[in-house]
Amino acid sequence: MGILAIAAGESPVEVVPEVALREKIGAVTGRYGSFRGPSASVERAGGHITVEIEEWGQEFPAFPESLAAEEYAFYTVEPNGHRTPVEFREIDGELSMLWGPGRFTRTG
Repeated sequence: MGILAIAAGESPVEVVPEVALREKIGAVTGRYGSFRGPSASVERAGGHITVEIEEWGQEFPAFPESLAAEEYAFYTVEPNGHRTPVEFREIDGELSMLWGPGRFTRTG
């Protein structure tokens, strides 16, 4: 499907959902740290990411809000049923993960 998009002069990321999802998830995977706080790892898990906060012994899935290439917004659902945003933004030249009250900056 990606080859057909290229042959038609279009970007595979824009017309093939699987490629867009792979690109989006690949852009945010890695290790993150927080100032005087816990560290986190973000890994691919099929069509979503898994965020693990090692020091808290917590791991949760986060799903993309959309397939838009420029949007790195995900969400998770808490045990109480509340939907909580997990956003990735460039802040001060570094990729940061914003979740709940915490900010985690990519370290690797």
